[in-house]
Amino acid sequence: MKTSKRKVISSVVTLVLLLSTEVILARAGGGGGGGGGGSSFHGRGGGGHYTNQEIFFYTVIWVISTFGLTILLIHKADRSKFIILWAAKEDRMWNMNKMKFISEAIFIKMQDAWMNRNIEKMKDHISKDLYEDYKEKLAVMKRNKEKNILEYIDVEEVKIISCEDFHDNSKDSFIAYIKGTILDYTISEETNTVIKNTDKKQENFTDTYHFIRNGNKWILNYIDNDVTFFDLLEAKNYKEKVTTTNG
Repeated sequence: MKTSKRKVISSVVTLVLLLSTEVILARAGGGGGGGGGGSSFHGRGGGGHYTNQEIFFYTVIWVISTFGLTILLIHKADRSKFIILWAAKEDRMWNMNKMKFISEAIFIKMQDAWMNRNIEKMKDHISKDLYEDYKEKLAVMKRNKEKNILEYIDVEEVKIISCEDFHDNSKDSFIAYIKGTILDYTISEETNTVIKNTDKKQENFTDTYHFIRNGNKWILNYIDNDVTFFDLLEAKNYKEKVTTTNG
């Protein structure tokens, strides 16, 4: 029985790992990929062809994984809603609509800052660590004379999937799951030619934006452009309970 359970768990993990590399992985750059930005495409190298068995296998994986991902997102969003409603009774900072609005607004502003290689304009909206990280990445792009162009951005969905509320407000945080489509390509300023995503193919993206609290303001602390099933699974929803003492 134990061996059988291990096999089942192993199979599930394998499916999830395949999902992480084949389905969920989105663009690089834009929201904060490595130096040079650009697009990321995942598939079989060398232009090989899939057999009918492989097509069937990956189709089954895709269906199962997509269903599992959808259920997980719904569960995380429901838990977050519960935490927010509970926390809002004591603290106005916990407001679902405002948190979604902030997440989408910061997302759009970050794309503009990334494309124009000017993270200074976001300095008051992001953490010091994120500011320094992006400042360095954009400096590399400038030295390489590369520019990441981001156009036709369409945010289709914003879900709050993680909320952590503590007595110490400085520990409060939340994660926004942002999904949509974007045209993401990179040009060389020397030749004025497209060097990444040369076909200018519009693509889907799924990012998570991680916010922390600074006084009465939510600031962006981290961006994940390579969102995996395990990242979503580990997203926490927590409210620190009030402790009372007798006496």
